[in-house]
Amino acid sequence: MQNFSNEDEFRCFCFYREEVAPQLSYISQSIWQTLLLQAGQDQDFVRHAIIAIGGLSRSMKLKELERTGEESPSDPNAAFLYEFALLQYNQFLAGTKTHIAVAKRDQGRRLAMISCLLVVCIESMQLHHQSALLHSQQGFKLIEELKNDNDTPDHWNSGGISPSAPNIIEDELLQQFDRMELQVLALYDTRMGEQHQILKDEGNSFVRNMPEAFVNIDDARQYLELIMRRTFHFMAYAQADKYALLNFKEVQEDAYPKELSRALVILDGLQVQQEMYAAENRRWSKAFESLFRSSLKDINHLDAFQVLMMKIHSLNTTMRLNGHLSSTELIWDSFAPQMENLVGMCRTVFNHPHADIVFGEGVFTFDMGLIYSLLTSAIHCRDRRIRRDALDLLGTRPWREAQWMSLLCADVARFNMETEEDGVGTEYIPEWARVRLTGLDIIEKEWRGTLHGIRGVGDSAVHIQSVRNWSGMGD
Repeated sequence: MQNFSNEDEFRCFCFYREEVAPQLSYISQSIWQTLLLQAGQDQDFVRHAIIAIGGLSRSMKLKELERTGEESPSDPNAAFLYEFALLQYNQFLAGTKTHIAVAKRDQGRRLAMISCLLVVCIESMQLHHQSALLHSQQGFKLIEELKNDNDTPDHWNSGGISPSAPNIIEDELLQQFDRMELQVLALYDTRMGEQHQILKDEGNSFVRNMPEAFVNIDDARQYLELIMRRTFHFMAYAQADKYALLNFKEVQEDAYPKELSRALVILDGLQVQQEMYAAENRRWSKAFESLFRSSLKDINHLDAFQVLMMKIHSLNTTMRLNGHLSSTELIWDSFAPQMENLVGMCRTVFNHPHADIVFGEGVFTFDMGLIYSLLTSAIHCRDRRIRRDALDLLGTRPWREAQWMSLLCADVARFNMETEEDGVGTEYIPEWARVRLTGLDIIEKEWRGTLHGIRGVGDSAVHIQSVRNWSGMGD
């Protein structure tokens, strides 16, 4: 208790250490369980952030118990605990400025990176997604400064996992930023096309030297995350001239028609690059196959959980990449077997003993998990059975992965499915009925939004929209 001012601080810290930290990442011994707890022992301002995360998580859990009448008389009030967590957060923010200002350059940068992750986590837990995403972008600037200052503009090409000065900034910290970048790239990246053009080529020599067969999960994961980031940067670069899918609004705006031609444009000159990134993923899958099969021998082991997650992400990346430059939604029909496989693996993950820790009801996790992959099948698969299976898994329970919310994504996918099936009397969804989502406008303070899409192709294409109410989905 010597590091804590009162019993509430101590209890929230213990709650973080014992329950929250294992939820924030499914990766064994993540920085949430090791590096940040160690930093919290050394730096009081980091400890305030850890207490805030523990307090916010516990308040959300107590709020649900109060709603169902299952709270214990000895439990603190959820509203009190939430306010207590915000007070700790404010103390953390005040301490961040002071500690970074007096630290030496490299140590100050390390503290800034740790602080960035903590801010993104806390803002995301409060459903302040725009703030979290913008702070993520600031964190990426720290990474770029680090690489430039250490004369390693491409630290993957240097043959290592991290830039020089490894004694100052740990590999695990940099890898957590890499995983955060995947979340942002898949949802809301504000960087310009020129930046994506550079970053899509990061790690060229490292990928060329990828082993023919992986012998451990950590190596396989690091290569997969690199390949995914390269692919996501390519996809962002290829469509850099288009409107962002996600837009944050202050107020509900009048309906407006999207420019249909923008969503239907066929990009030329990028197919060769598209195939290059697809080939990288195929190479990774081949190198991963033996490790994947051997790790599944004990399906209830944590290794099986982790390799299934990696296989799901690889398969989803493959499908997203192949459908990215197409002018027609018909391209997704050829991936029906892969989508069925993906949904089946997601179901296996849900049945794994470890699933309740990171994908349990009401759980918040920081890393990319299942939502983005299930959304691919729920939106783009026109096999009605597979699509509904994916939708059922998305809606089976409320959980969150950074800025991704399972129930909100299920609602988006359900709107897409119901719109496409409206007026179609056959099992097959014809091209004229298919919807391409073009925009999602969110009023964050009200948790309302407007979905925009284009139904059909060519001259018969029509703009569709739907106002949605998502209030309560993140509680």
